[in-house]
Amino acid sequence: SIQEIILALNAMSMTMKGVANALNAYNSQRLQEMKAKIDDRHTAMKGLRFLTGLDRDKISINDPYLGISSTSDLINVLVSQEAFKSVERFQKSDLGKNFAPDVYALTALNIPTNADPRAYVPWLCDIVIPSLSTGNPLLESIRIWCCKAADNFDEENIVCGLDSSISLLKAVSKATARLSVAENNAFVHNPHINADSDIALDKPETPSDNSS
Repeated sequence: SIQEIILALNAMSMTMKGVANALNAYNSQRLQEMKAKIDDRHTAMKGLRFLTGLDRDKISINDPYLGISSTSDLINVLVSQEAFKSVERFQKSDLGKNFAPDVYALTALNIPTNADPRAYVPWLCDIVIPSLSTGNPLLESIRIWCCKAADNFDEENIVCGLDSSISLLKAVSKATARLSVAENNAFVHNPHINADSDIALDKPETPSDNSS
């Protein structure tokens, strides 16, 4: 069971910690690196247990899940299995909050191009995209991926064909526009930006009293 795997990984981690404390610096460092990998898998399995405990239709513990070796693996497998609600739950959980937005944005690029956009647009446009900045290269990568997915819907006439293409592109366009507006508003209302700053607009020159 998942619980048995979690207990085994925890025991291995504690054992490695004890051994590392008794070794010299070089060997201790190598052991700490191994322990970090085990701890990452331990966290991933705890995340999987959390998700299977929440879902009404429990996630099938098939080979992809049993092969998870890290939290990134867990997120990737969930996306590849189109379990987007589970990804969203994990991202909002105490475990998921420890990971940078880029981790989830990078995973979004692995969404199957034949997946129904109605299943992932809420997660992609309401959570992933708003967590990025307009200058983040992953945002452009997501746009490119969406264009490819839209072309696939249209050319292969899958899901809802052209309707899915249009819906996906509109949703991503609106999400990036909202992100841009939010950044601009934050910039305008930044208390550290004032008329004396280097980026303030130049004031028009007033004629001096000595001018003719």
